[in-house]
Amino acid sequence: MLIAHFGNGSEIDQNVLLEFCAKKGGEIANLTIFPGCNYGHVEFKDLASAEKLMSEGLDTPNCANI
Repeated sequence: MLIAHFGNGSEIDQNVLLEFCAKKGGEIANLTIFPGCNYGHVEFKDLASAEKLMSEGLDTPNCANI
C-alpha cells in the first residue's frame, strides 16, 4: 500500500506513520519512506490488517491512500 504523507520523510514522519498505521490497521511488516519524499510504502504482516486500515479510512490531515 502506498501512502502519501505531508512531512519531509524524516525519522519523526516514519514514527508518526508507524503509529498511525498500527493503530488503524494492524501489525506492520515494513515501512519505507525516503528523506525529502512525501510518500512511502507500508507492508502489513497480513491482508486483514491492510484491509482494516483501508476500511477505517486515511482521511486525516496528514495521510492519504494513493
